[in-house]
Amino acid sequence: MSNYFDKIAKVQYEGINSTNPFAFKHYNPQEVILGKTMEEHLRLAVCYWHTFCWEGNDMFGVGSLNRSWQKVSNPLEAAKQKAEIAFEFLQKLGVPKLNRNSHSFKNKGKFFG
Repeated sequence: MSNYFDKIAKVQYEGINSTNPFAFKHYNPQEVILGKTMEEHLRLAVCYWHTFCWEGNDMFGVGSLNRSWQKVSNPLEAAKQKAEIAFEFLQKLGVPKLNRNSHSFKNKGKFFG
């Protein structure tokens, strides 16, 4: 498993008065609203491509995101590093699944997304 986010504890609900930048202020997965937990109402997901593959470029210029896995010259090693970091990120947030359009894990010939 990656240790990219090792200085950040798992993100927990701490309430609106929390000063922790890595805490949920409003999202309390166990709070029951209209008979369902907030976790059931708001099924968190992360889109792999938008979060880990996009370089931050837009119509005004080149990418602005500086990520270690984008500097690895071997595409397979870069994809492995990116995937390990992504799964660590998902664990820290408690996200149970990826967005359905996260097909960047598929092997597209000799490159990964």
